Amino acid sequence: MTIDRNDFGIKTESRGARWVAWVTRDGSDKPLDSVLLCGQTRDEAESNARAWADKLAADPVLIRT
Repeated sequence: MTIDRNDFGIKTESRGARWVAWVTRDGSDKPLDSVLLCGQTRDEAESNARAWADKLAADPVLIRT
């Protein structure tokens, strides 16, 4: 199974004093595998989510669903 990094989307949301970001797939707004990545800023949270999406694309075995 080959997955391209472009198969994933990134969503962000402010939650209290931090930002959370998550990876989505197939047009869903829900986090893929319920994984939320935190950051002190929106950019930091998005960067963490992009790094996670890159890992998922490189090794699709990490995707549970």
